[in-house]
Amino acid sequence: MKFLSYYSVCLASLLGLSSCKKENDEQPTPAPSAMTVVVSEELKSYALFKPGSYWIYKNTSDNSIDSIYVKAVDTFSNSTNAYCHITFGFEDSIPVTYHLFGHFLLMKEYTKESVHVNGVPMFMSDTTVLVNPGNYGISENRSLGLVNVQNQNYDSCRYVKCMNRNYYAASQTYFDHTCELIWKKHIGVLKFQQSGLAGLDSWELIRYDVIQ
Repeated sequence: MKFLSYYSVCLASLLGLSSCKKENDEQPTPAPSAMTVVVSEELKSYALFKPGSYWIYKNTSDNSIDSIYVKAVDTFSNSTNAYCHITFGFEDSIPVTYHLFGHFLLMKEYTKESVHVNGVPMFMSDTTVLVNPGNYGISENRSLGLVNVQNQNYDSCRYVKCMNRNYYAASQTYFDHTCELIWKKHIGVLKFQQSGLAGLDSWELIRYDVIQ
């Protein structure tokens, strides 16, 4: 697949339920998995997808088409934080450093919930936690009305703009990498556009099938 940008992403989850056994020797009810318990429904609706989910995107510059799919989902936690690590499968001719979808890290740290890729936040549940434009991190996080992507209308979307610092091995230089994303509940990323280095194009969703 030809997706550009580094997008390691992840999701928060924690488990504190235990199953109880009835006195009549009935089988105990299994405890829910971590990813289904502590992560808020809001965050899960945007970014938690199970293996079997896939998305097909179109490059708006050259009309090439690429796809990704969920390969694995792992959860882990400590005393204060919880995480869900989603690994995507894809075929890519672009160096993985600039791939937007490689891993999602959905995380819950204390009361803050977010989705990170390579330590960079790409989604945050709290829309008031912003950095000033030009700084690294999320500078815009707001609701959108009706959005048209590849002749398909989607309502109640979320727009996120973030910036981080990347290293370009070919010239051995660092550059500011800006990413703009449109998220939709129960679908994921509808559109993402990258800038800061030649060849970082815009991709739009044309087809998907997700399992949550």
